[in-house]
Amino acid sequence: MTAHSGSASGAVRRSRREEMVARATVAALFVAILLGLGNSLAILALQLSLLLVLTAFVLKDAILKDFHIAPNYGSLCLLFAILVSVIAAIFVSYSDSTYGLSIQLKYTMTFVSTLFIVWIFYHCLTNGILDESFVIKAAIYAFMVYSIAKIVTNTLIALEVVQITLLDSAIRQTLGTTFVRSSLIFGLIRINLPPDFGIPVVLFCVLTAPKLKVDLSRSIFFICLVLLIISVIFAYSRFIWAATFVAVLFATLLVGRRLFVTFTIMTLLMVGAAATNQAVVDAVENRFFSSAVERSDSIRENQQYALVDAIVETPLLGKGLATYVPWLVRSKNSPYSYELQIFATAMQFGLIGIIPIMLFVGSLISLVRSRDILVCVAIYTIYLAWVMTGLTNPSLIGRSAALVFVVFICLARLSPRLDISSGQAARSQTAAPGA
Repeated sequence: MTAHSGSASGAVRRSRREEMVARATVAALFVAILLGLGNSLAILALQLSLLLVLTAFVLKDAILKDFHIAPNYGSLCLLFAILVSVIAAIFVSYSDSTYGLSIQLKYTMTFVSTLFIVWIFYHCLTNGILDESFVIKAAIYAFMVYSIAKIVTNTLIALEVVQITLLDSAIRQTLGTTFVRSSLIFGLIRINLPPDFGIPVVLFCVLTAPKLKVDLSRSIFFICLVLLIISVIFAYSRFIWAATFVAVLFATLLVGRRLFVTFTIMTLLMVGAAATNQAVVDAVENRFFSSAVERSDSIRENQQYALVDAIVETPLLGKGLATYVPWLVRSKNSPYSYELQIFATAMQFGLIGIIPIMLFVGSLISLVRSRDILVCVAIYTIYLAWVMTGLTNPSLIGRSAALVFVVFICLARLSPRLDISSGQAARSQTAAPGA
């Protein structure tokens, strides 16, 4: 098979209409996936329709024999190995009749669609169908829409315009899902959903947008920062708070001393202001030191013991796709879903199945093009923090997780723009005409 370059010399010439269709599809897909949570067939049909549009571009390139086969996410051998492990896991789990067909199909579609989204986007990027800067920009705007939806929902609840029970019932009936919620402050509640775990990397992209050459106006820049930070607060998650702090810290170090000083001052002012408000202090203490936190941690400990025992029983082939520990079910609708998602996946796929998945996840390392140590450390740290959420939350398998993965791919491919040396060169070029 002949591999063709995705550069301008080898890529197919595309009309302006095709470019507009591809970009509109990406923008709509991000919003549809971030807002279209749950198991609603109507929303799923919309998401799949948008994915098929992007697939049509890839198939067109394949027909014209201008299709770039890359060794990373597009590697057919790696994808084949993962799909084989999925099929094997399905047949293994069929040996136990307690696992229903609907649960098998649901998890299979979730897992395969996660791979498919990453694969399609990666080939669209390598073959010039999409531009990394635009994909990051689409992600930023989509997360803005998502944050607005969270803020509006919480405001309506705080003002008692909408009752929590009625809202929860409506979401269950229309989307087939619910959200993690608990009391926060000032009548607000905690709203923690899978897309929240992607906010740290998106916030990093917003702060480094000038260096990444992502076109954001000054007003959009500040509005986006405010919306994302509020969304992080509403997530009320220790892990997300820590990951966001790390992402923002690295962004300020890469952008420049002025932003770092601003970040330091703002952090001190926010901590000082929060410390003087008893309601905020109580909310923070409740999140870190309350009995509810102890119960949450004990649930994860019980899951760890149960899942490790299940892994030891069948370490090589695993127990099968969508299997679960019968006496420890987290959700009746998705019994295979656990807070410790990495352990659950290892239990289901076994050693043979988990190896190609680990290669798939780890291949992002080879995509980082920067040679600047600080840039590499920043991207690897933020990425590792996102992957590690699988140890405490079921956030790595799903269509929203796939889009976060795509953002990391774009960030890795654009990483040379973040180099400190490139910023100094740009400033010297700007100063040269006036010298």
